[in-house]
Parts: sequence; C-alpha cells; structure tokens
Amino acid sequence: MTKLSIIAAIASLSSFCALAQVPSYEGKIYNMQGKSAAAWDFKNDKQKFLSDSDSEKDLVNLTDSIDLPAFKLNFTSKNQTSFVVAEIASPASISFAEIQKIYSAGKALVSLKEIKSQSYYVARLRGGEEYIVLRFDNISDDKKSLATGGDNLDYISFTYWKGYLSSKQLTDLKKEALEELKKGNYMSALQKAETLSKNDKESYEAYYVSAIAKSELGDIEGAIEDFNNCIRLKPDYTEAYIKKGIAESKSGMRSEAIEDFTAALKQDSSKVEALIHRGHEYYLYSRYSDAIADFTKVISKDPQNFQAYYQRGLARNEYGKYEEAITDFTKTVELYPKYNYAFFYRGFAKSALYRYAEASADYDKVIELDPNDKVSYFNRGNCKRELKDFTAAIADYNKAIELDPKFNDAYFEKAHSRFLSGDVKLAVSEYNNIIEKFPNNSQAYFNRGLFNLQLKKDQEALSDFTKAIELNPKDGEAFHNRAVAKEQLGDESACVDAKKAVELGDKEAADLVKSICGK
Repeated sequence: MTKLSIIAAIASLSSFCALAQVPSYEGKIYNMQGKSAAAWDFKNDKQKFLSDSDSEKDLVNLTDSIDLPAFKLNFTSKNQTSFVVAEIASPASISFAEIQKIYSAGKALVSLKEIKSQSYYVARLRGGEEYIVLRFDNISDDKKSLATGGDNLDYISFTYWKGYLSSKQLTDLKKEALEELKKGNYMSALQKAETLSKNDKESYEAYYVSAIAKSELGDIEGAIEDFNNCIRLKPDYTEAYIKKGIAESKSGMRSEAIEDFTAALKQDSSKVEALIHRGHEYYLYSRYSDAIADFTKVISKDPQNFQAYYQRGLARNEYGKYEEAITDFTKTVELYPKYNYAFFYRGFAKSALYRYAEASADYDKVIELDPNDKVSYFNRGNCKRELKDFTAAIADYNKAIELDPKFNDAYFEKAHSRFLSGDVKLAVSEYNNIIEKFPNNSQAYFNRGLFNLQLKKDQEALSDFTKAIELNPKDGEAFHNRAVAKEQLGDESACVDAKKAVELGDKEAADLVKSICGK
C-alpha cells in the first residue's frame, strides 16, 4: 500500500468510526384491539402480538376495548424489563458506564404511564446486563373507536439505541485491540480502539492503542493528539511519553521529542529506549556532547547494545573524536558482525586520520555486505587515490558510476585521478565528457576550470569559471578562482571578482584582495 493510499484509508476509517456509534432502531406499538402488534421485542427488534410469549414482550401498550376511543399511553413490561426516566443529549455516543449510572440513580419502573413525545428512558432488558436508550417519538391517534369510524391503527412510534458494551466486553475489546497491535494489524487495532474510547471515555489504553496505530499508518498529527489524551488520563504512563517522542521525531519535532523522552526518564531513569531515542535527537540537533552522554548511559546499563556504540561513534565522528569513534564502531561490529554502516563510518573515521589502507579495508567489508553501495565504492576509490593506486581508484569510480550514472562526484574524482596518474590527455577527455553529460551543472564547469588552472590554461579556466558563475551567481569560490585566472592573464577586473568572492562568504579570498587590489 502506498503512503497516499494509507492516508486515504485512515481518512476513510476515521469517517467510519465517527459514524459507527451505537446503532439506532425504530419501532411502533399499536393498541391491543387492532390487527397490528401491541408489543415490542427490543432484543430481536421485532413486533410482538398477544399470542406471542410474554418472555419476548419488553414493552406492551395497555389500551383495551374498554378504553376506546382513547388511545392510552400506558405501557408495561411482561419479562422484567425495567425503565428509568432519563435526559440524554446524544444517545448514540453515551457510554455503558454512563448508562449504568443513570439507571442506578433513577427509580426503575416496569410500567409507564402517560408517555409523552420526545421523552427518554434507559431500559435494562429482562433483568440482565444489556441496556438500551429509548425515545418515544410520535403519537398517532384518530380519537375514534372501530364502532365510530376509527381504524384501530392508533400507535406510538419510538427510536432506541442498543449495543452498549458491558465492563467485561470492554475488557475483552481492550485485549483484542492490544493483540491486533502486537500482530501489526493497525487498521483493526485502530477500529477497536475507537470503539473502546467511545464506550469508555476514561480508557487511556484506548488512546494509546489508537495513537500507536495512527503513527504506524502515517497519521502522525492524529497520533500525537491521542498520546496527549492518553497522558491526560494517565500522567505517569512512561511508555506513552516514549512513543509520543518517537512519533514527534518522525515529524521532525526535535525539541518536543527530547522533552517527552526527558519526561519518561524522570519517571523511570532505567528506560534504555528513552535514552537511545533522546541521544539520537541530540545527535540530529548537533548536540553531540549530550548525545554521547546518553549513549554512554545506555552502554552502562546494557553493555551489549550495539546500537548505542554505533550511535555514540557517529556523535564522536561529528565531534572530531575519531579514535574514540573507531573504538565504538569496532565494538559495534564485534556485537553485530554484519552491520555494514558501522564498517562504513569506521572507514570514514580512519580516512579522517589518513589511515587510508585501513579505511579501504573497511569499505571492502561494506561492499561485501552490500555490493550495490555506490558511496562505498566512491570512498574506497578516494582511499586508493590517496595511496597512489590510481588504476584501482578509477575502477571504483567506474563502479560507482555504473550503479548511479548521475553520480557527479564520481566523474570528477575519476578525471582528477587521471590527471594525478600523469595521463593528462585522458584527464582532458574525462572533464570534457563531464561537461557534455552535465551541461547545466555549475560544478562541472568549476571543476574543469580548476583543472585548466593546474594546466596553466588560464584563458580556458576563465571561460569555465565564467560559465559556472552564469549557472550559479552565488558561487564565491568560482569568483575567487576567476579572479586568479584574470590576475594571471593581466585582467584588471580580477580585483572586482576577488571582492565579490569575499562578499559571498569566501574568506580565503580576503588574502587575494590584499595581493591584487592594491596594485
């Protein structure tokens, strides 16, 4: 299922849940002297006649021949069904607990007198645990007996709502919702959770299940709202804070996520999951020292947690602590020998320390684990180039290009390696090929310009930097290098370019301004 179809499905389900309240039914009860039914069976939603069993007559109209032509609005139950007068604004959404409370607080009656239109009752059916909400609607009375021209079709119509879940049913539903969640049946879990929350407005578990299901289905905003409702009902629910933080992280809400992971840890400092996730958020926020501190705590609690070593290694890499990072990545692959990312970033750290042969060996391992990792071929090519193994470097750049024909940097480094190997003719061909492939790529012209500068082809370099600036007018480095080319060609506008480079943020161009603008 695509992301779009998932979101559409959530929207459809939300609409369904909004409508899937306690269903309503309609009925009519006539007087006893007519041919139509004078009683009603609320259990089976059927009219009942005098000849039917009393056990199925939940409500009977008492109008008899001696009462006619009047249609009396007096009713009784024949089977222990009892009624309590009620005032209910929304029968479809009231909970079972609220119905029980209304019933318990009122006076239970088996007979009703002088029923009025639009009056409400809570009925307990047949002395059991099933309740309905009953509303009498319209009264039809021709004020005549059969003898005086009447038709004996006087009736009262009514609407009733049933299907309210008992405490046991709610408990069972809660278990079912949690089970569906564990199985990964998120749509089913969400539906059950919605039903549960409508019938038990104090169920924090209903909001929790709903929140996790929505998060998994891509409705992050809805998930966060449900997590907030869950926490409102149970402020010490540690797992809700953690899962809410994860949902916020998915939505890029870094500070909110950190706040929730911190709240979880205040309640239970042993929660490794909260530390791992908070550390990751600190890392994404570039708060590397805080990230390292959290991952270190995780390792102290769980020394076998390879993810903690790996993520601490990432943070140490960003902090420039490459030796410590290498130690962490080494521990990661000890615990998880097939974790290609750990080999990749250990290779990065070793490259930063100029340990190119060791770094190349790490990229060998990444490629062994994932033969389609184009960046590892590229990085290994860089290591080979630094080790002066230009043939192997070019082979790696070619493989990276094979995997991704639009991998610009691989083309550039391949051309550069041709030049470093002393094959200037092929290097020129490579740079020309890059321009042909990427005619609107300013970096392609910039790189060829640098190459031409190295070859002392100042006029060609000038043309390339001019084209790079045309494609990217805010490229300070291009202005800097065009200034160099112009200076070497004796062009007096070199100073203008050098100043423009400084204006665009190229700090190194400041020395160039001093050297050429004072002449």
